[in-house]
Amino acid sequence: MAERSMNIAWSLSWRMKQWLNRTLIGSGLRNPGAKDRHDWVGFGCHETKREWQIRFLKSQGLLPEHTLLDLGCGTLRGGIPIIDYLNTGNYCGIDVRKRVLAEARKELMEHRLEGKEPIIMTVKDAHKYIASAFDVIWAFQVFLHMSPAKHEEALEFAAKHLKPDGSLYATALIEDYYGGQWQGFPVISRSLQFYESEAERFGLTVLSLGTLESLGWRRHDGKPSGSLMLKFRHKA
Repeated sequence: MAERSMNIAWSLSWRMKQWLNRTLIGSGLRNPGAKDRHDWVGFGCHETKREWQIRFLKSQGLLPEHTLLDLGCGTLRGGIPIIDYLNTGNYCGIDVRKRVLAEARKELMEHRLEGKEPIIMTVKDAHKYIASAFDVIWAFQVFLHMSPAKHEEALEFAAKHLKPDGSLYATALIEDYYGGQWQGFPVISRSLQFYESEAERFGLTVLSLGTLESLGWRRHDGKPSGSLMLKFRHKA
């Protein structure tokens, strides 16, 4: 009981510090540096989460010559090693938040990767200017924050910009969850059957690769993520 109380107290203290940090950054009273900026896209263990993403993509056959669209790239927490690994000009990251993309560009400069010529733009601009198709589309912890209309739009966009033999990897929250908010975005769980139905609508198939934990993912607090990794492909 004492240990449980200590864990609860630590969790509340940690979350309060994170909330205060984001509030100060959001109000302009503190400028996010390399240590702080990734709090815009998630809590804690940023280096571990960064390393896991590139490791997973390589395990799925990502090669330097492949082109990759990072759907919901955020502050490039996961994007930096991907940009570094891919050939010049082969990375495109998009996000809906201009402020977050501004931090992404700072992150890019701090890692001296501007020479890799990644494209980083808002989702609105992506609809206007992206005409190419990609070998890989990466949507890590993105679909769970989309309303039904935005989710449909994102999947349609991904299907349109995925090469005939390309793959879309996306995490999906599948545990029973009754709603909530995260930095102004909804938190929504959906069944695997829902994704199968949506994939069918856009000429895609979907395969579950297993839980994130089965693929080596670990949350900062040790709790199960409740998420599956899904692989979408065009129908043969």
